[in-house]
Amino acid sequence: WMRRLGGVLLVANCIAILLLASTPFDPDVTRFGLLMLVAVSVGPVFALTKDIKFDRRLGDLSYPIYVSHLLAIVIAGTVTSEYAPLLGFVLTLVLSAVLVFVVERPLDRYRHRRVVRKAKSDT
Repeated sequence: WMRRLGGVLLVANCIAILLLASTPFDPDVTRFGLLMLVAVSVGPVFALTKDIKFDRRLGDLSYPIYVSHLLAIVIAGTVTSEYAPLLGFVLTLVLSAVLVFVVERPLDRYRHRRVVRKAKSDT
């Protein structure tokens, strides 16, 4: 039932976001309502998406995106073009993927090997 509720709430969030600009309510009331909807939706939507491989991979990129986006924006800002925002977005994704696949994953494998080696030597 939690996954079904997650599906319903995910659709409700998408509809609410699409209709956000055209609500007849006060903007503060609208923002509060959307915030409450998102807060109530977190658990059920997670139950719906937790086993989706793409969603997990996207989640793995969230911190690297946070870490690298300013650098990507600064680099893209040196380009005087209408495509600078797109370049910043693409560069952020590329830098984030590099951080995950060149730094994080190899370090995790190294740490795992050390733990396994230590466990074998302790027995």
